[in-house]
Amino acid sequence: MRVKYRAGMTDRPQIDARSSADREHSRQRSRTLNRGLLGRVNGRSQQGRYYRDRLRQFLADIPGTPTHDQVARIETIVRLEWKASVAEEEGTLQGDREAREHLRLADRLRADHQRSLAKAVKDNPEPVSLAQHLELIRQGPG
Repeated sequence: MRVKYRAGMTDRPQIDARSSADREHSRQRSRTLNRGLLGRVNGRSQQGRYYRDRLRQFLADIPGTPTHDQVARIETIVRLEWKASVAEEEGTLQGDREAREHLRLADRLRADHQRSLAKAVKDNPEPVSLAQHLELIRQGPG
């Protein structure tokens, strides 16, 4: 909203007539810019909805807060999956090759993602109660 101050009217601003148009313009830009994980993808488009849904699915698998590596890997997987589906829709031999290559890379990254999840579980074992801990001490090593 644009506010103009006139001389002598410091307590009551006058609203500019262009303010609603400016507000609509900035609202449209904000849908495209600063989308976080999505980058410059419009969140209301088919691509934006796909990105958002797939990101939520991958992030739901991660216990706790995801690391920067996990987030970057997930973003890349989602982009490769989208590019593969777009290339397949072309219906050409080159499109099929590109789709196959995108999916191959996405599969490798998915395997890395699964390994990072397994590592996170190993690094953070479930808490043991005092009784269980004493029992483990009594049993000794092995």
